[in-house]
Amino acid sequence: MKTISTKNRLKAWLQLVRIPNLLTVPGDPLAGFLLAGGHDIVLAVPCLVASLLIYMAGLLWNDYADADEDMRARPGRPIPSGAVSRRAAFVVAVLLALGGLCSALLAGPLSLMVAFVLALLVLGYDFLTKNTPAGRWTMGLCRGVSLVLGASADGREAIISIPVILAAACLVFYISAISAVAMRETEKTRLGSKRWLPLFCLGVSFVLFFQIICIEALAPVIIAEIALFWVWWWSAKLRGEPEPRLVSSAIGAFLKGLLLVQAVFCAMVPGIGVLSAAVLLLLWPVVTLLGRHFRAS
Repeated sequence: MKTISTKNRLKAWLQLVRIPNLLTVPGDPLAGFLLAGGHDIVLAVPCLVASLLIYMAGLLWNDYADADEDMRARPGRPIPSGAVSRRAAFVVAVLLALGGLCSALLAGPLSLMVAFVLALLVLGYDFLTKNTPAGRWTMGLCRGVSLVLGASADGREAIISIPVILAAACLVFYISAISAVAMRETEKTRLGSKRWLPLFCLGVSFVLFFQIICIEALAPVIIAEIALFWVWWWSAKLRGEPEPRLVSSAIGAFLKGLLLVQAVFCAMVPGIGVLSAAVLLLLWPVVTLLGRHFRAS
C-alpha cells in the first residue's frame, strides 16, 4: 500500500477545498452587510466565517459525491488517488457545516436561519441537482444567499432591502451563467453564444443596479468597468472549440472576477465600504498566485 506523506496529504486537502476560490467567499456576506447599511464590520464576522465554512463543506461533499466518477475520469483527484479517504471528506464536511451554523448563530437567530438555507442549497447541489438543468441555478442561489447571510447580521429589514436583493440577484445570475459554461468543461466542444452568458448577466445586473440605486460615486463604476472587461477578455478566448484546459482556466478567471463584483458592491458605501473594496482588490494577486498551484474548478 502506497504511503502518502504529510505534505502531500495537506496538499490534497487544499485541492479539495479549491483554495484559490476560498478567498472569493467572504466578500459575498461582507458586501451584503455593507449594502444593508451595516457599518461595524465586527458584527458581520460570524456570517463571513459561516459562509466560508459552509462553502468548504460543499466542496468536500462535492468530491465525496463524485468519487466514483472521478475514479474513472479523474483518478488523480485526492479521493480516488487515496490521498484523502471518502469517509474523512464526508465527516470533515459535516463538521465544517455544523461549525458554520454555530458561527451564524453568534450573529443571531435570523443569520442561523439563512445559514441553514445556505447549507440545504449546498447539499441539494452536491447530491441532487448537480447534473440537472437546475444545478446551475442551485449554484447561483448559494452565492446569492451567501450575500443575504451578511445582510442578516443587520436585521430582518436589511435582507429585503433593494440594494441587497439586486446584488444577490446579480450573483445568482452571474454564477449560474458560469456554471452553464462549465457544464462540459472536461470535453472539447463548441460553446457558441454560451460563452458570453457571464458577460451578459454581469452587464445587465450592473446597469440595473446603477440605474435603480442611482449611485454617483466614481469608484464602483470604474471597478465595474474593469470587471466587465475582465469577463469579456476571457469570454473572447473561448471561441471555436476551446481545449478543456482553456475552459477550466476561464472558469477560474470568471470566479476570480467575483472579487471585482464584490468590490463594486462594497464601494457603493462611502468610507468603510471603499476600504473593504480595496482589501478585496488586494486579494487579487494572492488568488492569482494560489491559482498557479491549485485548480479553481
